[in-house]
Formats: sequence, structure tokens, C-alpha cells
Amino acid sequence: MNQTERLANAVAGVASATRRPVAIVGWSLGGVLAREVARDRPDIVSQVITFGTVGGPSYTALSGYYSAERLAAIRAEIAGRNRRPIDVPVTAIWSPNDGIVTPEACIDERTAHAAHVTVSSTHLGMGIDPDVWAVVAQRLAGPTRP
Repeated sequence: MNQTERLANAVAGVASATRRPVAIVGWSLGGVLAREVARDRPDIVSQVITFGTVGGPSYTALSGYYSAERLAAIRAEIAGRNRRPIDVPVTAIWSPNDGIVTPEACIDERTAHAAHVTVSSTHLGMGIDPDVWAVVAQRLAGPTRP
């Protein structure tokens, strides 16, 4: 079982216990996993909120740690998954000062329900940035899918 399947099972458990879809918040790789759970299981996800999230290591400061072949394989897998849209609202929080993830790569042009919010923090700073958490709180408090 991969990480996405494990997260989907955990989310399914919460959705079952609460009898309603669950909002998922993810930072960096956690945001990638959150998006994929929403893509695979829109029945259990009400919305996704990500920050500093990108589709794969090719668009990060860590790309040099991967071989060209591995990066190409990951890009191909992502392209395949992206053929199936995410059918829940997505809020993508990004920063031009990220420093790890290429800012342009955080923009989700494929998801019809995607909203983008710019903050000024660094990638590592997003976890404690009050501006990020104000957006998260506002989105969680707002309307979601029934």
C-alpha cells in the first residue's frame, strides 16, 4: 500500500465516523498526497488546501538529487494522473519567496475549482506563517461541498 492509499484509508475512516466528507490540508509533499486522495476519492473529500505544493521534484530545489531518468518517470506518472481532474475545491497557497518549490509550479491550471493565494513566506516558514494559517482558517470556515 502506498502513501496515498494509506492517507485515503485514514480520511475514509474520519469521513465514515463523521458521516461527511473531510477537508484535507497539506504542506509540500503532504499537499501532493492530499490532492491525490481528492482525485481518487472525491466522495470522502470536501476540499483540499495546500501550501508550497507542486507536482513532483522536477520543480523543486531538490531536483538535482534525482537522475534524469527518474525525473522523467515521475513526470510521466504525474501527467497520467493529471488526465483525471480533481473534482473538489482546491486552494493553493504559494509564495514567490518559497525557495524550495518553483512558485509558478504551485499554480493549478488543471483544476476547475482551484483558487490561488499568494503569501510572502519561505517554504519552511509556511508551517508557522500566520498569513498561511489565516487563509486555512478562512477556507475551513467557509462553505464546502455537502
